[in-house]
Amino acid sequence: PINNSFKTDFMFGCQMKETGLFVTQLADGIMGMSAHPSTLPRAMYEQGKLEHNMFSMCFRRELHVSKQGIVAGMLTLGGIDNTVDLTPMVYARSVAPSEWFIVFVKNVYIREQGGQRAKPDGPHQKLHKVDLDLNQINGGRAILDSGTTDTYLHESIAKPFSQIWERVTGKPYSNQPVKIDKKDLLQFPTVLIQMQEYDGLAGEIDSSAPQDV
Repeated sequence: PINNSFKTDFMFGCQMKETGLFVTQLADGIMGMSAHPSTLPRAMYEQGKLEHNMFSMCFRRELHVSKQGIVAGMLTLGGIDNTVDLTPMVYARSVAPSEWFIVFVKNVYIREQGGQRAKPDGPHQKLHKVDLDLNQINGGRAILDSGTTDTYLHESIAKPFSQIWERVTGKPYSNQPVKIDKKDLLQFPTVLIQMQEYDGLAGEIDSSAPQDV
């Protein structure tokens, strides 16, 4: 009975072959969660199955991967579930009406010696600000996309980003795979991306805009 209350008419596409990332990664399909009207949350909302046209994705670090499954997060349709939050929810501003979730990137930072939160674990985690041109990095529209497994930074910051990376790690930045243990992985630099807030909390990272995400 509970499942029936969420039953929704929805058109799915069928993937007939795999050529790129799907061949090697764990996922064998994709579900787009953009702002497009043909997405599942939007269809459920318009058919009266969800109270709000919202969805939320909660991620956590999971170092073990398996074809049998990964417990590394939760997808919630129709709102947010604060029962799993360890910190207050913050919101980035959607800066343009679109079928994508477009945000405004204000800064990119590289932080030494890792850390899994925006707040540093201590003074040993020194923060380095990457030089960037706001027009260039936002000119092609910076989007939050739930349908990709990677974060793509604008090519205009490749040089300053790589320079800082090599300075703090002692090794040049590369897209080539490296083999490291868990301890070394946690010591890898943390990349922080500062976005214009709707209601956020950048705090001490940028005192001129403490509410940024």
